[in-house]
Amino acid sequence: MKKLVFILFALSIFSNVYAQKNLNFDLAFGANYPRFTDLPFDYKGDFGFNGTLRMWYNISDEFSIGVETNYMQLNHSNNDGAFLKSHYIGLPLLVKRTFPSNLYVAVGVGYLGLAASEEVSFRTEVAGSSIPAPFSELQGFIYLPATLGYNISKGLFVEINSLWGLSNMSKTYEYKASPIALSLGFRL
Repeated sequence: MKKLVFILFALSIFSNVYAQKNLNFDLAFGANYPRFTDLPFDYKGDFGFNGTLRMWYNISDEFSIGVETNYMQLNHSNNDGAFLKSHYIGLPLLVKRTFPSNLYVAVGVGYLGLAASEEVSFRTEVAGSSIPAPFSELQGFIYLPATLGYNISKGLFVEINSLWGLSNMSKTYEYKASPIALSLGFRL
């Protein structure tokens, strides 16, 4: 009996489970540039940071479905000297199609804003310093992510992501965010 238990235990440790072969994890970091539609004031976009952790379930060699956790920092300033820094966490569901040429396309739907916060800094004329102030104007919003990527080598990839905001990101004003991001990542 001990031998049978030992053999079953050894086989379970050293054998591949089919579901594990179909799971992939991606980790990517990059820069983004904010784009806004229907913003009630003029703004100048500034580059921000983004980081992504994804889990893919491979249905076949060409098709995958996945979930993602995405941190995005959106920066922009207006003509009055205010610099706005927004922090978001996105949770999209994705479908990916991989082509034989190492290109892939992923689309989905997601919610951005679980950790929505905004820091507003106003420049003072006297010292030229910034004074941070809390700003609770933001709210989460629904968006459509689209990704075009290229697998550089085994495990290394580069991708460009675009998010199209479907709902307003402000409680007061009716405007939508559609940032674009360039990321470099690797498959775990």
